[in-house]
Amino acid sequence: MFAKNSRKVENGGDMKPEEYVTWLERNGKKIPEENKKKMLEAMKKYGDNHWWDPDYPIELAAYYQLKEKTLIIDFGRFHEGTEKLLGRPVWTHEFALNYNGLLKEAEEAFERLMKGESLERDPKYVAAKVRESIELLLKFAKKHNKPVILIEYESKDDQQTP
Repeated sequence: MFAKNSRKVENGGDMKPEEYVTWLERNGKKIPEENKKKMLEAMKKYGDNHWWDPDYPIELAAYYQLKEKTLIIDFGRFHEGTEKLLGRPVWTHEFALNYNGLLKEAEEAFERLMKGESLERDPKYVAAKVRESIELLLKFAKKHNKPVILIEYESKDDQQTP
């Protein structure tokens, strides 16, 4: 869990919107002018909460990004932060097919985080969410007549010792 009272959380991050967009471009991101406008417009509404700052806690950055229609942070950071926030694996198809479910989980996790509670989830909860995610993908694939290749494996935890 991140340090709840870290400087970046207290100060809302140091990188102002324009500085962040410039930083992205200096780091090789090509952002069309129209997208820059959308990003800056979205970022303005957060005032001093500069959650996009690369030093801001990744779980909180993911929480705020989930609430935005415009992608502001790098998708890799968003994905990793969402997994940390939710305490479980999140596959990319869930961002499209289960957005409302992810947002609901994120709201619940954010409340726990603000209370100082752990984001760690029970293994049974994680397993159930993994099953739900796979079932969601299978349902989508069937509806759109797309093949899915499932690979089953046994983890060390699944193997029984003699």
